[in-house]
Amino acid sequence: MAPAVPLAYTLRLAPDLARFRFEGETEIRLRAEDPVAEVVLNAVDLAVWRCALGLGGERAACRFEVDPQAETLRVSLPRQVTGEFSLAIAYTGEIHDRMAGFYRSRIRRGRGTRWLAVTQFQESDARRAFPCLDHPGWKAPFTVEIDVPRGMTAIANTAVEEQRPLPGGRRRLRFAPSPPMPTYLVFFAVGELEVHPDALDPRVRLVVPPGAADRGRFGLEFGRRALAASEEIFGVPYPLPKLDLIAVPDFAFGAMENWGAITFRENLLLHEPGVTSSAAEERICEVIAHEIAHQWFGNLVTPADWKYLWLNESFATYFGYGVVDRFYPAWGTWEEFLQGTTAVALHRDALRETVAIEIPGGEHLVINTSTAPIIYNKGASLLRQLEGWIGPEAFRRGLRRYLESHAYGHAVSRDLWEALEWAASRPVTALLSNWVGQPGFPRVSVRREGSLLHLAQRRFTYLPLEGSPTWMIPLRLRLFLEDGSSRVAEILLDTPERALELEPGVVACKLNDGQTGYYRVDYEDPDLFAALRRLARERRLAPADRWGLLEDHFARVLAGEIPLAAHLALLEELAEEDDPLPLAAVASELSQAWLWSGGETAPKIAAAFALRFGAVLAAIGWEPGAAEPRGRTRLRERVLFDAVRFGCPEAAAFAAERFAALRRGKRLHPDLLRPVMQSGAWLGGKAELSWFLRRLRAAESEHERLAILTALGAFAEPARVEQVLELVLTAIPERNVFLPVAALAARRDTSEALWAWYTGRQERIAGLHPMLEERVLAAVIPAAGRVRPGEVRAFCGELLARRPRTADVVRLSLERLEIGLRLLGANP
Repeated sequence: MAPAVPLAYTLRLAPDLARFRFEGETEIRLRAEDPVAEVVLNAVDLAVWRCALGLGGERAACRFEVDPQAETLRVSLPRQVTGEFSLAIAYTGEIHDRMAGFYRSRIRRGRGTRWLAVTQFQESDARRAFPCLDHPGWKAPFTVEIDVPRGMTAIANTAVEEQRPLPGGRRRLRFAPSPPMPTYLVFFAVGELEVHPDALDPRVRLVVPPGAADRGRFGLEFGRRALAASEEIFGVPYPLPKLDLIAVPDFAFGAMENWGAITFRENLLLHEPGVTSSAAEERICEVIAHEIAHQWFGNLVTPADWKYLWLNESFATYFGYGVVDRFYPAWGTWEEFLQGTTAVALHRDALRETVAIEIPGGEHLVINTSTAPIIYNKGASLLRQLEGWIGPEAFRRGLRRYLESHAYGHAVSRDLWEALEWAASRPVTALLSNWVGQPGFPRVSVRREGSLLHLAQRRFTYLPLEGSPTWMIPLRLRLFLEDGSSRVAEILLDTPERALELEPGVVACKLNDGQTGYYRVDYEDPDLFAALRRLARERRLAPADRWGLLEDHFARVLAGEIPLAAHLALLEELAEEDDPLPLAAVASELSQAWLWSGGETAPKIAAAFALRFGAVLAAIGWEPGAAEPRGRTRLRERVLFDAVRFGCPEAAAFAAERFAALRRGKRLHPDLLRPVMQSGAWLGGKAELSWFLRRLRAAESEHERLAILTALGAFAEPARVEQVLELVLTAIPERNVFLPVAALAARRDTSEALWAWYTGRQERIAGLHPMLEERVLAAVIPAAGRVRPGEVRAFCGELLARRPRTADVVRLSLERLEIGLRLLGANP
């Protein structure tokens, strides 16, 4: 335990948006069980000018020392203190533009600019706004007072409790004390904002820049529905009197779950009629539901250390999809979960440079390009596996017990496991500790000998790795019988090998039925694999299982176990596939194979893609239908541009005609906007680039800006590629710089240009928000390494020596490069 424990905070802030400065005073009430002579707080980028001890109704000045490197404020007390006392600290700070701490965000209003001062504290940045014990292990109530300039509004975690006028037209707002919460959930903002309560549940409020209310109605309505659903699912009422959904123009992350005051990137809250695609609409709902789930998982019950962050993010990710599916079952949300969440986790987790779900704890949180797919995607996928094993009712009972037992307090992983084990009467603790505590995941190999099905597990990695742990794997098998029927069998594989006696009449067996498990499958038995391919052709395997069959097979290609030609033959054998989910896998696999193939193989893959998906697009329709299934809509948006760049003449003609109409001022269906813009860039040149830049400057919708920025990475002409790269750091907001870079990196012809751009601007790129710099590095290192592997490896070694903070993303990117180079070497 710390020598002094925080009991309550009072924050008094006076922001000046003309000078981008703020004055602050923080009063912390603490308790020391043993005598203390000093208190060490976290603080950085603050000019502290006074500290005072409050004890017995009297105040005494304190000596203090600021250590910028350690990010600490060391306060020496006039004498040793025991019991309750307070510290009052006065300071000033900068409202900077780095999208962390207390920062400024630009609000565009016509040709003018207004400023919003807003906070983002997760990643240990509350210390940039006020001195504090900046760790989730310390929870305390917060009372916030803000001096609000004339014509502006202030928002905080709780509702306004009191306000009084100040000279110059300012107001001092005092917000009600919050429940006990950690510093990373504290929120306050000041600026020109509109507040719109929901008509049916006024607890839920939309907070937007002026004039954006109409675009926020969709998100507000879904937020109200998601809050009601969460209260019903979790069995614990939402404890605050309000829940604000706040649109922030400049935001590094997608959203942030500040208790009672959730912040979002504009495109993840605001719905733009005629611009927001179906996929973006689904993403709005999923992110809103994700952040609302955090009000219980993370806010009500907080991890005792950053090590247990998965207790927040895995649950929020899983329930984000679940709540959307509850209201929009026709959207096929769980199919999108497979492609967008589980597949991402499996590809990330198959690297040797992976981490356990329980990340290393400590003073700082580390959510980055390396850890996020594990904490969010893998964690959510494991929860789906767990719920499938213990059943939905036991899963819900266990979660309710967990929340009720630890409300307003802290939890560690074992607290959750024990609650679920109590509800399920199954060895949940043993199973989850097995999965959460060790990195990677297993592959189950299957072969049949007569009536025996031999199962063996081993850790799966793309590059060789010695040794393998053992997992407790809840296996779900679908047994196909000779009479045409099928049934499901379940076993727990908790040993390296096991033989299963099959009943008479079993002709085939599909492991991971429904793809609810988090593991790969290798059908070593050629006859068994042939039987499954036949079932796939006959559509007797469900779409999710056909998707899994393809994904598991392609993983063997990336692992160097089978040649790419074998997978291309499988895709050809299943050429009649018409379901959007397995077709999404086909498109992704062909694109990856093309990217890492040589001059002889790549054109053949491109031609196969163009032929196949040209036919798919003709079959589903080039234009979105009014009532078509969402999976079809998502597939069209995913593959149209790739069909164009891989040489499908029908796709190119369609996209060119639609792009020409767009340039003439015609409105385009929102589900076609991004791929048509990409195609227009690919087929265009100097005049088209000028048009895009004019449109970018005039765009009022973040959805449209994102489509344009992605399209900028699609220009084929080398001169245009150079122009786009020149614009990345000069004309594109920092929050979005990675978009054209990532788009350029997904091509074979831009490696040299990207490397020259990065190496010439690496110091400027190093000044980006850390998450944004990581995204640039993750794109550039494999792309440049395709043509300059030795130089890129050497550069990365020097980068690691100079800037160890980049280690996670650099090592991950280098491993991806090695995997790609092996594939390239095998397919010249």
